[in-house]
Amino acid sequence: TYEIRENTQYNSNEVFFESKPAAEVLTALRGLKMRWNPKKGCWYGFAAQNDILAAIGEHDNELGGTISEGYLGATRWDGNKSGKYLHGAELSKAIREELSEEFTPEETMLVMEPGTSLITPPIEYLTTVVDAKQTYANHLVVTDGSRIDIDPLHGKSSYFHKLLYQGTEEEMEARQVIPKQVVCGFTCMEDDRLFIIENQKKLQEGDRISFQKVGGYTICLTPLFIRYFPAVYVEENGEYRIVREAWTAQEYSQKSVY
Repeated sequence: TYEIRENTQYNSNEVFFESKPAAEVLTALRGLKMRWNPKKGCWYGFAAQNDILAAIGEHDNELGGTISEGYLGATRWDGNKSGKYLHGAELSKAIREELSEEFTPEETMLVMEPGTSLITPPIEYLTTVVDAKQTYANHLVVTDGSRIDIDPLHGKSSYFHKLLYQGTEEEMEARQVIPKQVVCGFTCMEDDRLFIIENQKKLQEGDRISFQKVGGYTICLTPLFIRYFPAVYVEENGEYRIVREAWTAQEYSQKSVY
């Protein structure tokens, strides 16, 4: 098992493992720019809690994780009478004992809502590079996407993603490797900067970036800011069909009286 603790002093997250995790898990943490703190015996960094959970869970589903406090969640119940972090069978037992004070088990059905564990993995967010330019400080890559669609609460600092370069093999071989590229959204907000790419081939107009595992608490919270809801497609056996067309001003104003 492991526990994720928020370090409010440094605005970071710390991951404590009961025993040494698999090498794949450690590689995933390093991919999130997490570093080992030998004094505290934890991994620490600025990756969001959901990103850490997804990275660990992708490589070791048997590890039970704990996050946050004061709510009943899919991985832990804090705020219980014992004041302890509960996992697995202990968590299930605590729920039963608490509910049995008010409900009889024979007449009660407890439905466990899996939430983001089901909706997050199958959803991808496909964006296209619309501009790229070098400033005095950074090489900026502007996309037609935005964090308002995949991170409306502005809590993430990294994302699972794929760089989809467009061009022939000869064109790709000729592309320059850039030490640092800052991927940005299309809005005018200063914090609409999604993530940093290091030591990768230069992205240019027409290339695409696929953001993966972005189904949980993302597009359902998208504000109608600057641009309306994007189109949604479903992939079946390698073929795509549209299930919701992109909104226009007509859909936005459909209930307006004036």
